Amino acid sequence: MAGNSLDGALETSPLLRLPYDIRVEIYRHLFPRNPQLHLMADKQGLSVMLSKGELPMNVFTVCRQIHSDTSGYLYNNYLFNVVGLTSDCIARYEPLQQVVRKHARGDVKTDIFDNGVLSSTACISIYVSGGFVEGIAHRRRRGVPRELSEVKLELAKTAHAGPSAISSSVRVVLDAARLFRNVLLGMLLEQPLYVLTLTCCALALLLAIYLGGLDGGRIRVHSSVL
Repeated sequence: MAGNSLDGALETSPLLRLPYDIRVEIYRHLFPRNPQLHLMADKQGLSVMLSKGELPMNVFTVCRQIHSDTSGYLYNNYLFNVVGLTSDCIARYEPLQQVVRKHARGDVKTDIFDNGVLSSTACISIYVSGGFVEGIAHRRRRGVPRELSEVKLELAKTAHAGPSAISSSVRVVLDAARLFRNVLLGMLLEQPLYVLTLTCCALALLLAIYLGGLDGGRIRVHSSVL
């Protein structure tokens, strides 16, 4: 009941009596001038990369009409860039995409950019087509455009293959260690200094093999796409 009376009072306010187009011009001054909003994706979710107060979240809670006005303005006039690790971007972009679709006055486009195969960072851009924001998205000069389905498949393959590459390196080290143990123990009593020197060289070689194997199983990190 209180909510209805509040909405009734606000409907008689000078702001809500103005035509919608004029209200939009007023709302324009509440939101950031840059038509691109960057959101950092991590394990906890999405966080807007803006200074405190740049995105007036309290305006969405004034009343139903102003919530509708400002949500429509925000989601139709901004390019939303979800950035971070590719796996986090893929895991977090869909709820934002659904909200944009709810308020969109046109088709919603979702593009992904990275630095090619094995890149571990990405940018997923979500926007409403048919406006100036689409032009901004098309003029993007950083990153390689990809297909979402292709990137998701790469992530699935990497998650499956990564541990096996590391396990292979560990097996190589263990097998080589057993070989040196069996051969060198027999020589240790006869030529201890020679065996000690050879053992140190062998350990250095094994360490190089191990680190090289780990590097081969790791995804390369590229940050230029952000």
